[in-house]
Amino acid sequence: MDKNSLREIKRYNDYIILGTVVDQINLDDNRPLNLMWEINKVSLDVVIKVDKVISGALNTEYICVTQFNAGNCNTGFIKGKQYVIAGKKVDGFINHTPLVKEKTPDNSEDNEEIKTIDPTELRKTEFSEIKFENNRFIIDHLEKDFTHWNQLCKEKVVIATNSCRSGSVNSDFGKLLLGS
Repeated sequence: MDKNSLREIKRYNDYIILGTVVDQINLDDNRPLNLMWEINKVSLDVVIKVDKVISGALNTEYICVTQFNAGNCNTGFIKGKQYVIAGKKVDGFINHTPLVKEKTPDNSEDNEEIKTIDPTELRKTEFSEIKFENNRFIIDHLEKDFTHWNQLCKEKVVIATNSCRSGSVNSDFGKLLLGS
């Protein structure tokens, strides 16, 4: 990376911060994510204590970092470790996909939810389409409830990032952005 890359990173991202991971974000109470955090102290979506603002107008002690839609560019953030995070502010999630209620049989003893799929519907399956426009994720064909994420966006500063825009302070990315 060179100075032109640094200029592009600053131009493209709303914020660049130096911060320390303090907690995970698991709004859906996903058990595997909870176990990963409990055992390894690693999570994809985290709360970060802002140690220094490198770029952007940010006036808060903590930020929430999401890697929603980062795909193969996800990185695990480790509790207590310091990172340089570049990202876009997220104001919300707009999901155009209708949520389908799962059928629950009345005669089920343990009342577990059972979802039946009509094989003819499989041919009609559409792949998820996710865009980021005007600081909002626009989602089509992904059945997920974003109510908790939208509430978090109203209450806290939420930043979207990925492994191409974040790194530890000792990574090449971190060193470039910290000027070392």
